[in-house]
Amino acid sequence: GILRRAANAFAHIATPIALLLVLQAAMVGLRAAGNSTSVVSAAVSLLTAWIVIRLVTLVIRSPFWSRVAFYVAWPIAALDAFGRNLGIAFQLVDDAIDYVSDAETMGKGVGDDFRDGKVTLPVILAYARGSAEEREFWKLAMAGHRTSDADLAHATDLLRRHDAIADTLARARHYGQRAVDAIGGFRASQARAALTEAVAFAVARAY
Repeated sequence: GILRRAANAFAHIATPIALLLVLQAAMVGLRAAGNSTSVVSAAVSLLTAWIVIRLVTLVIRSPFWSRVAFYVAWPIAALDAFGRNLGIAFQLVDDAIDYVSDAETMGKGVGDDFRDGKVTLPVILAYARGSAEEREFWKLAMAGHRTSDADLAHATDLLRRHDAIADTLARARHYGQRAVDAIGGFRASQARAALTEAVAFAVARAY
């Protein structure tokens, strides 16, 4: 069983650990007597390194300990992927609604990103798909030379004309789904439902 396998693994390093404890005790005694502990300290460091290497080797070679390592690391990796993808989805929605939402929904002024010259994904898409004249407008706008309400209205028109808003929101939904998929391995629970709901809220802000 699990206890037997753990005991077998420990048996491989029991003697070095015992020796390590003896050396540490000797080092304490030498310090108490006012003698140099440099040689014993070096031996302790080397033996500690050997034990760590041995443990890593056991984990790599043992299917059992490899599975243990996987089950310990997997939830951390899954939650990391969830957080990163949710963050990207949230930011993409934020970039899009700067042009098409209202201050109450956004929690900030409409067009703030535009007036601050922030090069967000909608702007990148519109610039890449636009004419030379349109690109010149974006260059001036991002440099802070086109910040009036009329300029914002023109920018919004260009974004809609080139489907920059729609495509940005589509990418937000994509990353939102990736966040949901990342936690799909967890059992169904209130916690998982709450995380899934957080994704739905982040994406639904645009609608």
